[in-house]
Amino acid sequence: MEVAALLREAVARREMTQAQVAEKAGISTSQVSKYLRGVRPITIDELDRLCSSIGISFERLIVEAVHRTRAEGGWWEPGE
Repeated sequence: MEVAALLREAVARREMTQAQVAEKAGISTSQVSKYLRGVRPITIDELDRLCSSIGISFERLIVEAVHRTRAEGGWWEPGE
């Protein structure tokens, strides 16, 4: 599961626009668009700012990404 997909879901659930997210995060709308489409790498600091602007927990987002990736069978485990 891509982090970008989880961010898109969160933005949609909160009925926010990319411009609103960008303004709250202090990031350009163009950058937010690229992050949400998964076409630009995102730093931990930027991801944390996006999560805060959307109103979600950074830690919860990461846990959810790991959980969904494992459920999809895309998680590598040592010894496999």
